[in-house]
Order: sequence, then C-alpha cells, then structure tokens
Amino acid sequence: MAAKALEKLQDDWGVTFTSTQICVVKGSTVEMSCNYKHPTYMDGYYLTVQKTFWFKDSVDLTTDEAYTDRVEYRYAPKRPSLSVSPSAEIMEGSSVTLTCSSDANPAANYTWYKRNGNPALQSLSNESQLIFSSIQSSDSGLYYCTVENVLGKRTSGDFGIDVKCEYSS
Repeated sequence: MAAKALEKLQDDWGVTFTSTQICVVKGSTVEMSCNYKHPTYMDGYYLTVQKTFWFKDSVDLTTDEAYTDRVEYRYAPKRPSLSVSPSAEIMEGSSVTLTCSSDANPAANYTWYKRNGNPALQSLSNESQLIFSSIQSSDSGLYYCTVENVLGKRTSGDFGIDVKCEYSS
C-alpha cells in the first residue's frame, strides 16, 4: 500500500521541456517555456511555487556572468493583496485609496469590482489604485481586484469598506 501511495505522489510532480537544442541568430531573443505540475495540498499544507529557474550544466542562469542581463523569468500573477489608505475609520467626504498589489512578469493589468449581488459586474477601474476623492456612505461594501497578464489571472479576497456618516447637532 505504501509503494502505491509513493508512486501516486511521484505522478503529481513533474517538469516538461520539449526542446533540448535551439539554434538562433546571435543577438536575437529566444523564449523558452516549460510546464510543471505539483500537488496543491500535501501533509496539511497548501503548496505554491515560490521560485522558478533555468539551469545549464547545473548552474542557475541568473547567477552565471555569461548570462547577466540576458535571462528573464516570466511568471503568472500571484494572488493580489489589498490595502487601504488611510487605515483609520473612514468618514463620509474623506479621500480614500484602495491599492491592489501583485507580483507578475510581464506586468499585469488590474481591474476593480464592487460586490453587489449582480453576477454581471461592471468594472470600476483599470488601475492598481481605486481612488475615492470624496467617499460617500453609498460606497460602503465589499471590493476586490483581479490581476491578469498573458500567463494567467488571479483574484484578490474581498476588502470591506464601511463609510461612517458625520452627523451635526
């Protein structure tokens, strides 16, 4: 039974690279790609790819002087994180900025949404920041962003905004 479990575990890991020889004109750009797979969950932990790198003769090409400024790693966006400024209580009429951040190469495109129960959501902004110059109580709700490049698309978690009204006596 343990041998079958180990065999199944090994089937969940892999790297595929099809071309072993590439012939190009000196000075031209070459794009090489590979596919890899790994289990998403193991021993109670979620697994994510932290770093990818290419080797030539067992040397990481980003550390080889012959490849200085010639090797670029491209990766799909990581799950974006959200932040708000100011981080204090949000009062009606104040200026508020929501920021969406994600590591991606090539650079990602950002899109902001507000959850309102409508499955056909309209985007609010295509910038990394969503800026309210004079926020209103109607702006209260859950916001999220998506980041997308040619290698993939990721969605942030929800970020709740609760705009407080100032009452005069």
